Amino acid sequence: MLKSKLLLFYDIPVYLYVIFLFYILAVPKVPEPTISRLFIPDYVKHFLLFGIFAILLYRAFINHNYKNPYIVSIIIAISY
Repeated sequence: MLKSKLLLFYDIPVYLYVIFLFYILAVPKVPEPTISRLFIPDYVKHFLLFGIFAILLYRAFINHNYKNPYIVSIIIAISY
């Protein structure tokens, strides 16, 4: 029971965010919300998207007791 709660709290957000990233990056033209009309450069948007992804990965890897969760999460976020 406890393991399923940990899985729900730490791992499921990573999977949902990967699906969200895949949708955002795979669809050629996604309607942009009004907040993106503030002339935010693309590299800042990508940094924020993949920074959030790295943070979610870090949370999940800490839960699974990896040796260097910060390095593993950054490498996976960069390679995705």
